[in-house]
Amino acid sequence: MEKIKEIIVVEGKDDLKRIKESFDCTVIETKGFALKIETIKLLKKALKYKGIIILTDSDKSGNIIRQKIVKHLGENNKIKHAYLNTKDTEVESVNKTEIIKILKEVGTLSKDNQKDLLTLSDLLEIGIIGENSKENRQKIQKRLCLGYGNNKKLLERLNYFKITKTELKKQLAPPEGLEPPT
Repeated sequence: MEKIKEIIVVEGKDDLKRIKESFDCTVIETKGFALKIETIKLLKKALKYKGIIILTDSDKSGNIIRQKIVKHLGENNKIKHAYLNTKDTEVESVNKTEIIKILKEVGTLSKDNQKDLLTLSDLLEIGIIGENSKENRQKIQKRLCLGYGNNKKLLERLNYFKITKTELKKQLAPPEGLEPPT
């Protein structure tokens, strides 16, 4: 499966599934009109790192969401726009061939075959997932502006931004001069 370098922004989870069937890529859902501050922070981070592709439904709602994203992020050459070819079509209902064609037109195909830096086992070892890990996971998600997500989504975002095990440990360490409670 081909990889796309940019993060793809879609409206909902069914759109996300449709994209993931076609490409190996990181996808962020806006979950409709309500763009949460965490989502905006994550998109800003992605914009600095590799850029984003906005692919929303071709209806009024999709255009409003697209405009909101641009308003929050500002005009930028790292924001790419992908449009569905048919009027009033939803991303989730477009066939796989069409999705591939649309995203290949605007996306950057990645030749990065590098193995992921982190695994779920690493996150378990560090204490970001597993028993009693909620506080550590939330700390990492907040400090690194990764937004909320389940374990798999967190791992995907950590690897997308090439965050290392060492960096995660550093983020969880107490500030210099403070000893952790015993």
